[in-house]
Amino acid sequence: MSFNQYHPLPPDPPKEKYVLGLSLPELFWTLLGIVFSYKLMKTIPPLPIDNFVFSRIHFLIPLLITSIFAFGKHPKTGLSITVELINLVKFRFQDKVLLYKRGKY
Repeated sequence: MSFNQYHPLPPDPPKEKYVLGLSLPELFWTLLGIVFSYKLMKTIPPLPIDNFVFSRIHFLIPLLITSIFAFGKHPKTGLSITVELINLVKFRFQDKVLLYKRGKY
């Protein structure tokens, strides 16, 4: 390749949708939220409110949290929140090499 030429990037591969239009990570997080909500429903009683919907609204908290992990995107990079957190943890715990150079900085 010469100076003015560039290598075009291939397009992103399409996301594979498996069940109900969800990819595997989205399906995993959604099912995990449903399981947590069900376990919370078995453990904690409904709130003492006469309305059926509002007495059980706190059971949706685990589903909302896991849906943020499933469908949320980082605004600057466009990566999913899950991938962004994995990269952050890997960077935090990786072995760091510090180079010392003698002389002026």
